[in-house]
Amino acid sequence: MTTERRVLVHVGAPKTGTSSVQDVLFRHRHELADEGLLYPADRHDAHFLAALDLMELTWGGLERDAVGAWDRVAEQVRAWPGTSVISHEILATATRPQVARALASLGDPADVHVVMSVRDLVRQIPAEWQENIKHRRVIGYHDFLRTISDPDRSGRLASWFWGVQEVPDVLDRWAATLPPSTCT
Repeated sequence: MTTERRVLVHVGAPKTGTSSVQDVLFRHRHELADEGLLYPADRHDAHFLAALDLMELTWGGLERDAVGAWDRVAEQVRAWPGTSVISHEILATATRPQVARALASLGDPADVHVVMSVRDLVRQIPAEWQENIKHRRVIGYHDFLRTISDPDRSGRLASWFWGVQEVPDVLDRWAATLPPSTCT
C-alpha cells in the first residue's frame, strides 16, 4: 500500500478548544504514530515553541527555548511517509512570508490542508478578555471592548485580537498558495 504524504496545519483560533485538541494529540502521539498519523512533539509545548520560532515572537523568555523548534518539527514532517498534524493557535497571526516559510519547510507533501476552528465573536470576545486577565493584564471588560473596537487596530491588544480572530484574513494568509480543495 502506498501512503500519500499529507500535512494538516491547524492554525487556531484561540479559545476554540485548540488546547484540548493539542493535549489529546500529544498524550496519544505514540498510538497515533502506530496508526500512521504523526504529531511531531517531544514535549507538550513543542508546537507552541515551533510557532514562536517560525514567527520570531518573544514570549516571556520562552523564545530562547524556541530557537530551531520550527525546523525540528518540519524535519520530522518531511521524514514521515503519511499524515502529519501541526497545531497551534498563535499560528493564526503568521504573516504571508512566515506562512511561505512554514509551507516551504514542510517539503513537497502531496496534500497540505489548513484547518481553522472558529466560534462566534459573542463567545470569543469575553473568552479573549478572560485570557488577558489570566495572563495578568489589568483591563476592565469595557476598556477591552473599546480597545478591540478601534477601527485602526493599532494597539497591541487590538492587533493581536483581530490577528487571530478575523477568520477571512487568517485563512487568506494561510491558504493563499494552496489549492482551494485543501482548505477546510
